[in-house]
Amino acid sequence: AGLPPEIIDIIRYRKPLDGIHDREASIIQMGREIFQYHKVSSETFARVQKHLNNRDLIDLLYFMGNYTRTAILLHAVDAHLPYNREDLLPLQ
Repeated sequence: AGLPPEIIDIIRYRKPLDGIHDREASIIQMGREIFQYHKVSSETFARVQKHLNNRDLIDLLYFMGNYTRTAILLHAVDAHLPYNREDLLPLQ
């Protein structure tokens, strides 16, 4: 299992969420809110709850938090990709 390339492109390039299933759109929106505003709106949280049970929702939040913690630690020690590795995500 994995994500279709269209979903990966929506996430990678921050494209609009139009035209994808509400399950994926609500999860992506939750991630965008967490990483941009450090909180999730009540509306977005309620949308995600329609598609995930409590355990899966907590697992997803944990995964997003773990990603954030790893990014902070890598930034703290100024870690970079090896010089011969191509960036897979656009630079900000």
